[in-house]
Amino acid sequence: MNLLDSKGMPVNNILLFTLFPNPYSELIKKLAIEAGLDPLIVTSLIKQESAFNADAVSSAGARGLMQLMPLTAKSIKKKVRREQLAIPEHNLRIGITYLKKLLIRYNGNLIYSLMAYNAGEKNADRWIKHIFPKLSDQLQIVEAIPFSETQGYVQTIVRNIFFYKLLYDIPLKKHIKDSKSYSEIFGLKLNDVFDKHALSGASFMDGDLSKNFENCTNGSKIREVAESNGSAGSLPLSLPKKAL
Repeated sequence: MNLLDSKGMPVNNILLFTLFPNPYSELIKKLAIEAGLDPLIVTSLIKQESAFNADAVSSAGARGLMQLMPLTAKSIKKKVRREQLAIPEHNLRIGITYLKKLLIRYNGNLIYSLMAYNAGEKNADRWIKHIFPKLSDQLQIVEAIPFSETQGYVQTIVRNIFFYKLLYDIPLKKHIKDSKSYSEIFGLKLNDVFDKHALSGASFMDGDLSKNFENCTNGSKIREVAESNGSAGSLPLSLPKKAL
């Protein structure tokens, strides 16, 4: 059987858990909850930044699980040494603190915070001021990011969040099993990124969630499931101010 046929690749639980692993889960959970962040959002960022390689070093010099530049790390913890950024707990503690700092700076807007994490705060500030004011829909904002690398970075992390929530959010998985309404469950709203149970509100797609979940876990094709639901709807990605 040709897995890469014109309709996509058959997907099951084993493949999904392989594509979206969750190492360091207990450490990430501990440090993220201490900071008031959703551990699965942090995990989604780490997957994109380093693919969970604690020894990763980018060509620009970013280091460790959350790919921290030494100067950025020192802005959070002055006495940190470069070699300490390869230690998972040090890297995670500093990186999570920096991510929370960005979320506070951008009033809880996850899209803006991810842009700044990747492209720098000065670039994010310039885009927010000159490009985004006329755009109300968060998906339109993602499409308008002028750096293709940053646009792809944000899109990939949002995709990661979708699958990590699907695979590892136990209350969500139970709710999926018990419910027939896709729109009731998959509000991948990301509104409450400071809340570990941040899945409520407007629907991400329409359709029958329980049916689609069963299809995905029994070897159906992701693309067919997505197409059966139509195009994705609006994806509000900002925090309520009370959470800050």
